[in-house]
Amino acid sequence: MHDICNYDTYFIQKYDAVGVLGLLLEQKLTAALRMLAYGAFAEQVDEIARMGKSTILECLVRFCDTVKNLYTREYLRKPTPWDLQRLLQKGEARCFPGMIGSIDCMHWQWKNCPTAWQGDYGNRKGQKSIILEAVASFDTWAWHALFGVAESQNDLNVLGQSPVFNDKYDAVGVLGLLLEQKLTAALRMLAYGAFAEQVDEIARMGKSTILECLVRFCDTVKNLYMREYLRKPTPWDLQRLLQKGEARCFPGMIGSIDCMHWQWKNCPTGWQGDYGNRKGQKSIILEAVASFDTWAWHALFGVAESQNDLNVLGQSPVFNDVLRGHSPQITYQINNTVYSSAYYLTDGIYPRWTTFVKTIPNPQSEKEKSFAAFQESNRKDVERCFGILQARWGIIRGAARMFDEE
Repeated sequence: MHDICNYDTYFIQKYDAVGVLGLLLEQKLTAALRMLAYGAFAEQVDEIARMGKSTILECLVRFCDTVKNLYTREYLRKPTPWDLQRLLQKGEARCFPGMIGSIDCMHWQWKNCPTAWQGDYGNRKGQKSIILEAVASFDTWAWHALFGVAESQNDLNVLGQSPVFNDKYDAVGVLGLLLEQKLTAALRMLAYGAFAEQVDEIARMGKSTILECLVRFCDTVKNLYMREYLRKPTPWDLQRLLQKGEARCFPGMIGSIDCMHWQWKNCPTGWQGDYGNRKGQKSIILEAVASFDTWAWHALFGVAESQNDLNVLGQSPVFNDVLRGHSPQITYQINNTVYSSAYYLTDGIYPRWTTFVKTIPNPQSEKEKSFAAFQESNRKDVERCFGILQARWGIIRGAARMFDEE
C-alpha cells in the first residue's frame, strides 16, 4: 500500500472542495481487488465499498496501471545470467537440456469489442477475443508477456509481432526499422527540439512513426527509471542533504522548491481556462524539489487549474507524509532553539509555513542583507536544475506541441 500511495496520490485520502474527508485508501483498494479477484461488476462492489460506479472503475484502472509501472521492471523482465543458469539447470534435471521455458497463448473473450475492431480480434470460433502470449518457467514465473495485439486471430500471428525474438518483419516479410533509427529520431526531437518533419530525412521514417517513437521512448524511460531516481530521499540521502545544508549555513535544509512554466502551443480549446497563466499564455507547470547536486527527487507536472505556484502547491503530494505525521525525524539547533522538522528554500510567492524559508524582501540591516544573499544563492539549486533541463533538452525551450497533457 505504501508503494501505491507514493506512486499515485489518487489513493491517498484527501479533503474535497467543501472540506469533507474523501474515500479511504482501503475502500479504493478493496473495490479494485474484488473486481480483479472475483470478476465482479462495479454494481456488485458499490454496496460494499460505498463508492459510485465511475469511481470504482477509475480505482480499478489506476490500480492496474500503478502495479504495472511499479513492478514490471522487477518481475516482467528478461532473465539475467543468474536466472538463465537456474532455468538451464532445472531444464537439464527435467531431461530437457537447453530449455529455458515454454511459450503459449491464451484467448480472453472480449464481450464489448468495438464494432470497428471486430475484424482484427475475431478468432476461429467467430468470437471476439484478445490474445495473451507468455513465456513461463517451471516456477510459473512469466518473464515475457504480449497482450492485445491487433490482427492476432491465432498464435502464429501473435508470434510474428512478438518482441521476444527482437527483429520484426512486416506483413510482406520486409525487415522493419532498426532500434538505432527509432532512438535517433526520439533523441533528436528531445535534444534539439526538432519537428518530426526535420527528423524524417535523417531517420528515414514517417512523421507518425517518429511521433510514436518519441512517446514510447519517454514512457519507457519513465517506467524504467522513475522508481530509481524520482523517489523520496532514503535515510542515507537525508543525512547527506542535511550535512550539505549545514555546511552551507542552512542546518535542516533538504532542498529548494519552485515551479517552471512550459508554454503549451497546442493546448486544446476546452482546456485553455485551466492552463492559462498570468500573461495570458497557455502553459503547463512543473513543480520540483532539487538538492545541491541538481537531483530532482520530487516532480509534479501538468496539473489542471494551476495558473500559479500556489495552486500547484495545493495539489502537490510533497507534503502528504508531513500531514500524515510521517515526516523525517531530525533535530538541529539555531540560535539556541531546537527544531525537529526539515525545511525548503523558496521564493516570495510561497506561504509563510514553518517548512518554507523565504528571503527577506527589501533588507535593511547588514544581517538581513547577508541572510538574503545566502538564501537567494542557495535557492538557485532548483533554478540551476531547470536551466540544465532546458539546456540539455531543447524540446523544453520552445512551446509544447503535443495535444495531450501527458
